Amino acid sequence: MLKSEPVIAFKARNLKAVEDVQKETEAGTVCGSCNPVIEEILNEIMN
Repeated sequence: MLKSEPVIAFKARNLKAVEDVQKETEAGTVCGSCNPVIEEILNEIMN
């Protein structure tokens, strides 16, 4: 997956927190190892 794909999805769904992403996409809900990457992407979007 390209980094741009989650960015587009997060913006389209107006997701602003890791918990929002988990709720909407189930990403990061199994082992949580991708949560830091999700948070990094969200921080880039918000800035």
